[in-house]
Amino acid sequence: MGYEVHITNSSVKLSAKYFKMACDHLLSTSFLEQNENMSGFCSENGEIVKRYYAWVNMDKLKIALENGDLPEVFSLFGFRLAKDEEGNIIHLYYQDKSGDEQYLLNCLREYFDEGDFIQFQGEDGKKWKYVFYKTWMYFYEPIEVWSVVDIFK
Repeated sequence: MGYEVHITNSSVKLSAKYFKMACDHLLSTSFLEQNENMSGFCSENGEIVKRYYAWVNMDKLKIALENGDLPEVFSLFGFRLAKDEEGNIIHLYYQDKSGDEQYLLNCLREYFDEGDFIQFQGEDGKKWKYVFYKTWMYFYEPIEVWSVVDIFK
C-alpha cells in the first residue's frame, strides 16, 4: 500500500549555518504536536487516538530537532541528501512511499534559497514540483501541450 514517489530533479541550498535555527523554528511551532498534517495514526474503535508523521520515528525526530540536526530530520522523513564542502545541503533525493514530506518542506520553506525547487514524479507518471520564493512554497503541475507534427492529405 502507499503511493510511490521519487525526486526527478532538484536545485536546493540549505545553508549549514541555519540548520539549528530551522530545527528551533520547528520546535517552536506545533510541528511535533499531533495535528491534521500528520497522515499516520493509531485508532481504537474507529476513533483516532494518536497521530504521527507517516514512516517517521517521532522519538528520533524530537532528538534530531533538539540537537539541531537538520540533515537527520530529512533522513527521518525518507530523504537522502548531498552536501558541499561547507556542509550545506545542495541536493535532495527521495524514492519511497509518499508520507508527510510536503508538510516538512512547507514548514522549512523560509530556509531554502529563493528559486530553489524540488521536482517529483509519482508511480502513475504524475509530475509536480515545489518552488521556493521568499517565505512561500509554490506547487506546480505541468500542462500537456499538443502541437502539429505533420499534416497528412
